[in-house]
Amino acid sequence: RIHTGERPYKCTHCNKAFNQKVVLQTHMVKHTGEKPHLCMFCPASFSQKGNLHSHVQRVHSETKGVPLFPCLDCSCVFKKLGSLNAHISKMHISVIEVPLGTS
Repeated sequence: RIHTGERPYKCTHCNKAFNQKVVLQTHMVKHTGEKPHLCMFCPASFSQKGNLHSHVQRVHSETKGVPLFPCLDCSCVFKKLGSLNAHISKMHISVIEVPLGTS
């Protein structure tokens, strides 16, 4: 599906469609407000594992001076901005807007 551009997994709350079911599931958390990923060091909670990881690195880690670049569409986290941009281009950039009520 990545190479064909097919996006069979459609969000029922907005106009986004995805090529992988897991990416849709990650996206859906944005609509529910669910934050199942809890920080073990403080009361913070996050909707995505990558955001929790970034928080721990930034706030609680001895390496908190090392910048991390989380993907906002999935749980991936990168040490280099270029790696994040390459990931987004490959995995998320061709999201197709689908009008609600169509399939």
